[in-house]
Amino acid sequence: KARDARLQAGIGETEGAGDFFLFFLADQDEADRLERVLRQLPLVIEVSSVRNYFEQTSVLQDLNLGQLFAQSNRFLDDLAANLGRNDELEAQLADTENSLRFWRDQANLFGQNAFVELLNRLIEQLTQIQVQLGTLNVEALTANLFQLQALVGQVEQLTANTLLIPDSIDEFLGALPAELRNQFITQGGEFIVYVQVSKAIYLEGNYERFIGAVEPVTSNYIGLPMIQHQLELAMEQDFWVSTLGAFGLIFVSLLADFAGPWMLRAALLVLLPLGLGYVWMLGGMGLLKLSFNLTNMVISPLLIGIGVDNGIHLIHRYLERPDDPQRVQRATESVAMPTLIANLATMAAFGSLLFASTPGLPVLGKSAVIGVGAVAFCSLTLLPAVLARRR
Repeated sequence: KARDARLQAGIGETEGAGDFFLFFLADQDEADRLERVLRQLPLVIEVSSVRNYFEQTSVLQDLNLGQLFAQSNRFLDDLAANLGRNDELEAQLADTENSLRFWRDQANLFGQNAFVELLNRLIEQLTQIQVQLGTLNVEALTANLFQLQALVGQVEQLTANTLLIPDSIDEFLGALPAELRNQFITQGGEFIVYVQVSKAIYLEGNYERFIGAVEPVTSNYIGLPMIQHQLELAMEQDFWVSTLGAFGLIFVSLLADFAGPWMLRAALLVLLPLGLGYVWMLGGMGLLKLSFNLTNMVISPLLIGIGVDNGIHLIHRYLERPDDPQRVQRATESVAMPTLIANLATMAAFGSLLFASTPGLPVLGKSAVIGVGAVAFCSLTLLPAVLARRR
């Protein structure tokens, strides 16, 4: 729970966090295996872990520091002798400043405050020199150059004594401040891998393929795509439970209502237009590319409860005239207009949701209008036709 709380806080602060996963691995070898798998998946945009930053700092191992400082001193000597060659000097100054800024960032990462302070002074001196090149104040430039050479000597001496390049990821993590180390490894020692995925992961089947690829390595992960997938599964389960439960309870109520020899047949006839209208609603939603969500999922039991009334009224009017040869026609005529007006009023009420600005409500309105209309149509056309054929 504590880790989930930390993750939720971190996710909330990350731009585009809805497309991120966080994986938790037992050791670095497992993290490396996962990264190899992830980099082969087309849905993955970026993979980030402690290895990325370790490899960046390990570049320093390939630098010959003595040669670098010797080159800096030669550059400063050349600078003092060629103050009039502005273009070349400005290019060299810019390159040198970029190198110093890289060194400063690496030193800051490892908490080498004294080293960072000296490098900041060096960068400040270089900036002053570049500004003074515009005015070509040779005396001021020369004074700054002497100060810069002295600072280079101090940095060289401090580097030889304090700058340590980690040889392994464990050493790298040990050298990091606690607040940075916690971004790469949990308190329980699990390595964290950050993964940004494409929004296409929300398309049908993509999430399952993504998880199927990473599950052989680890099942310890969290991400908003996973949360959405779990919500969709819960919604689907609730949808079928509510729908089948509503049908079951209504069927039992109909059996109790139509007691006698017509009990089972009457109950099935009432449910016939309801079931067919429900199927038409699902088909209409598919054609309009409307999907069930937390809002419009309530339309399922709601439609069943509203739509069943149409058949109940018609069947009751039909059973009231057992000896009337025109009883299908008379029963239909007696309930057609009230049924039509009642359903049109219901459709108008739900149709008002089409103009709602709250996400999800327009979809609820469209689903309800389609469903209520389909059930009403089947109740006033299909059910009388079936009754007339049975007669």
